[in-house]
Amino acid sequence: MKKFFDSAKEIINKIPRKIRRVGLLLVIVLILATIVWKPIRVMDLQARAGKQIETFTESYAALYADFFTCQIPALTRLPEDPSLDQAVALLEKAQNLKPNNPQTYLLLGRAYCLQGDFSKAIAAFDEFSRIRKGNPLGVLETAFSHITMTLIPDLVPEEDVSAHEAVAEKILLSLGYSFEYFIDEADGAFDRGAHAAAWYWYRLAGLFQPLPEEAAQRVDFLDGLFID
Repeated sequence: MKKFFDSAKEIINKIPRKIRRVGLLLVIVLILATIVWKPIRVMDLQARAGKQIETFTESYAALYADFFTCQIPALTRLPEDPSLDQAVALLEKAQNLKPNNPQTYLLLGRAYCLQGDFSKAIAAFDEFSRIRKGNPLGVLETAFSHITMTLIPDLVPEEDVSAHEAVAEKILLSLGYSFEYFIDEADGAFDRGAHAAAWYWYRLAGLFQPLPEEAAQRVDFLDGLFID
């Protein structure tokens, strides 16, 4: 081995010093470019995917753009759209380049929710929460995924509904949400004529305790509007 290194050193020493310096500089530039390229590429993929998700939401659910993404499928019917498949493909490329980037998983979860694939969405949000401990975005989207699943007709077997509701309630309680918060939101939305939002908030309030009579009557009325 020593003989090999001595031979290599002898060959390098025969190269003019100026050329050696240029070669070393090129190697350093290539190493730096490789280090910097991946994060830039990942950010580009995330930006493109995020734009497609945003455009989809603006096109088909503009009224609910201020809601969490995983609430939206319960509030309005969403069509199949190839742009979401493209967004997922972009994010999967980003995931392969940098597997521990939390933003990739947050965007993936949102895209999956809009596609109605809540199991994949929850898995993506779990990864986001694992990487970004203490950030509530992932667990909130997870909670809304669980409750939204139960509100879309025929998506969840009746015997599984209570389990999903229990997970959602546990998460929301851990983040400080309460019956009073959701019933106030629901009453306010109902009074404004925002019936889809009111229906969703009443359903969330009902996770915590039975609804008062007037609220229960409103839910019966709203069920007729939003459940086929």
